Amino acid sequence: MMWTKLTMKSLLYPILITLFIASGCATAKTSELYRIRLYFGLSMPNGGGVSLKEWQAFEQQEIAKTFDGFNVVDSLGYYKGEPERSKILTLILKPNEMPKVKQLAASYAKQFHQDSVMMVKVTADDWQFISGDDLNSELVTPPSTAKPNMQSFSAQQAIDLTHVLHNDMAFWPGGVPFKKETLVTYENGGYLLHKFEMGENTGTHVDAPAHFIKGKLTIDQLPLSQLVLPTVVIDITSKSTTNPDYQLTQQDILDWENQYGTLPSASLVILNTGWHTKFNTPKQYVNMDESEVMHFPGFSAEAASLLVERHVAGIGIDTLSIDFGPSPDFAAHKVMLTANKLQIENMANLDELPATGATTVIGVLPVKGGSQAQARIISFVP
Repeated sequence: MMWTKLTMKSLLYPILITLFIASGCATAKTSELYRIRLYFGLSMPNGGGVSLKEWQAFEQQEIAKTFDGFNVVDSLGYYKGEPERSKILTLILKPNEMPKVKQLAASYAKQFHQDSVMMVKVTADDWQFISGDDLNSELVTPPSTAKPNMQSFSAQQAIDLTHVLHNDMAFWPGGVPFKKETLVTYENGGYLLHKFEMGENTGTHVDAPAHFIKGKLTIDQLPLSQLVLPTVVIDITSKSTTNPDYQLTQQDILDWENQYGTLPSASLVILNTGWHTKFNTPKQYVNMDESEVMHFPGFSAEAASLLVERHVAGIGIDTLSIDFGPSPDFAAHKVMLTANKLQIENMANLDELPATGATTVIGVLPVKGGSQAQARIISFVP
């Protein structure tokens, strides 16, 4: 659907500030440079979209051969009221290089049947090359303490991805099940009051990096920028139906990207295994054999590594664990949590989510020092 009219502010600072890391250090004056952004829409006017392979070919054969340095990030915006994925190219250029920019945009528009490519040109306030030798110099400023701007989004439907908590629900074997007790009733006190207890990992919950990795973020330290996320869904229900121990592969991710485009950075990647339909039948959901080995699908460590390379904010799944049931070492946990990514387990209603376009709000309990905590997870669909 041609070029993207961006309607949301990114959670990622790299989209707003581009640093080119090189071996030396230099500064340019404002009057000599422009900061250029080109928004390349990935949707085709007659359906379908620009594949990952096609984009990579364009990037290597045209962008890289035209400009010495540039930055590319993934984005989700809207065009004519419909969600559209795009690539944002950022360049720092002199005025005499502008014709090359326009030629590049025109080439993309013609090659991929776009109405146009949106270009934003502003005067560059300042730019620098920063090397490791500048670590203690005045060029390196402390991280900003300002709160990041959150995404804006519109939605026509809200989908609850949370299982209801109750005494008979499934839970991790050896863990602490949910238990609710009545303390006050209408008859003996004039109002209703309960207490309940459960383990951190009971029900729909979020894993913080500190769950496995000492010194990483605890559940109360997760930034708001990781709790409101553009969301994609990878569906493997056909594979997990025939193989309950199926693990998401890197090829599964690449196949998804060939259909929908590169996974957006700072996104939540949800794996729909179909297991959420078994949640209210605990024996089937846990699926433990006679040797006390559980059987359910999950992420492979290799797939998790690719997701870290894609700079996703977190992952989610509709089983007891992001690792598959027979996992001996929780390898996918370690990959994701070492990279300070969050994880959501025991998700519900995943069949109601589209492959792309939703935004998920993760209402996790901010338990001080917690490694995991229950959460109300709601996705908003345009």
